[in-house]
Amino acid sequence: MKTRLCVLMTMGIVFAAASAEAQLIQTYKHDQFDESIYGAVNEMNGKILQNEPGFVAGEAFGALFRPGKADYPLKILGIDVIFGGPKAYPDLATNIELEVYLDAGVAAMPANTTPDFKISSTEFYNADTNEFGIPIKGNIAYQFDFNEDDEKGAPPGVEAGNILIMIRFNQEAYTLTSEWGTPLCEKLVIPGLLETCGCQPVSMILDNALTPLVNVMHIVHPIGTCSGAKKWFFFEDVQAEGKKLNGDVIIRMRVETSASCVPDCTDKDCGDDLCGGSCGTCDIGTVCEAQKCVEDTCAPNCPAGAQCGPDGCGGSCGVCDAGNVCESHKCGPPDSACTCDEKDCGDNGCGVSCGFCAEGYECTQSKCVETGGTDTGGEVPTDELELTSISPATGFGDEQTPVSILGKGFTDGIKVKLGGTDLIAVSVTGSEFIEATVPKGIAAGMYTLIAIDESGQTAQLPDAFEIKDREEPAPACGDGMCNPGEDCSLCPGDCGQCPAETPKDEGCGCDLAPSSAPSGPMIPPGAAVILLLALGLFVGQRRLSA
Repeated sequence: MKTRLCVLMTMGIVFAAASAEAQLIQTYKHDQFDESIYGAVNEMNGKILQNEPGFVAGEAFGALFRPGKADYPLKILGIDVIFGGPKAYPDLATNIELEVYLDAGVAAMPANTTPDFKISSTEFYNADTNEFGIPIKGNIAYQFDFNEDDEKGAPPGVEAGNILIMIRFNQEAYTLTSEWGTPLCEKLVIPGLLETCGCQPVSMILDNALTPLVNVMHIVHPIGTCSGAKKWFFFEDVQAEGKKLNGDVIIRMRVETSASCVPDCTDKDCGDDLCGGSCGTCDIGTVCEAQKCVEDTCAPNCPAGAQCGPDGCGGSCGVCDAGNVCESHKCGPPDSACTCDEKDCGDNGCGVSCGFCAEGYECTQSKCVETGGTDTGGEVPTDELELTSISPATGFGDEQTPVSILGKGFTDGIKVKLGGTDLIAVSVTGSEFIEATVPKGIAAGMYTLIAIDESGQTAQLPDAFEIKDREEPAPACGDGMCNPGEDCSLCPGDCGQCPAETPKDEGCGCDLAPSSAPSGPMIPPGAAVILLLALGLFVGQRRLSA
């Protein structure tokens, strides 16, 4: 079915003039599309994306954002969201609530489950109708601008902490089998036998790559039930219960920050971006020199049977498990040369920390000495360094892998390694959470995760991360991708329902796009669908009523 989607734009938004101090407007996002909402709409056209319309009233989806420390204090200017919808029914609409949770913590469930700010789509001013209320329709990109002149029109300023943005459905789900083109959107209750929940008239859209520990759902549990208590999940947790969610939600947060650091990767292939991030890593066979990738003329040399130690080119032949040390490329118990006897801090002589010193003390000749004072007698603080998990726990050697690391005792300046390889773009967002990137070019195998803080304290998590060689699976109907040789008639589950031909619409000259079927409600496994979007943009601003 073909339909016309006209671009809806209401402008006239007034922004205050920038101050003399440099203040930076940033867009936080996790999805793979262009930072500009206009660019994102263009990039989404023709993509194979996943639709999820199966939410009941009160359920929500969202994204957790972790600003860098240099970005605070910051002001949330607005939220951008893109919704999917059944193409043949462009007038279907609903309303939603935007919820903002400040200092949300690192888990899926925010530290305070009452939002610090919430606002309904019915409270935004619609310049097209000159009234309050913006209907939420499918295949429209919504740009919600907050109004700080209205005491209830904008979130409070943010001084620190992670920020969780949630989109909550207010309307009851109902039968939309014809509209979405699937029996999974029927609302049906047969007591003791069957219960299906129906669908919403708009859907959550996902991109094609899932970022760990950032995509959040607040849904009825057990999954597949239509009413009852709700539970907070990361997408990974939902997948563990059998529901496939293979990408990031398309929710962005626009903020004004006080950041003085502007990343600069001009003419750089690799190395530091001047703000603690990375300008990239070099391919296998090349190394980073003066922030350019050049041919690596060093030939790594690990002796036959090597278990650990340097490879002669800045890499490692492996790392020993906790309690063992590396001698002559072999792992074994420490000898008398590797000891912490009569040491409060520093190295044991074999690369293992003997402890670290309390605040106000420094490690001098393996003893904790008060700054400008005397020996503390070995006093150490209680917040010891610990690693508990890394997500995801696997990656491919031919690509970078963003990871999230949980534990405790994390501080700025910490170094994180997989075996002998440093992780890049390490960012400490709290004493219990680190974001980092596993560089490409690491050989296949199982690696120990190692953290070393600036005091020399070390923590290890054995067999924490596996590097795999990529094996391309044979294309098959049902793999969630519309592969060459497949089409809507041969494999509708991957390629979407075939559109019915109808005459071209007359009128505004907007692009025409075929309809798309959803992957179904939250009950069954999801599937990718073809989204050839002719998305419109709607800008709404919360304003004071007259």
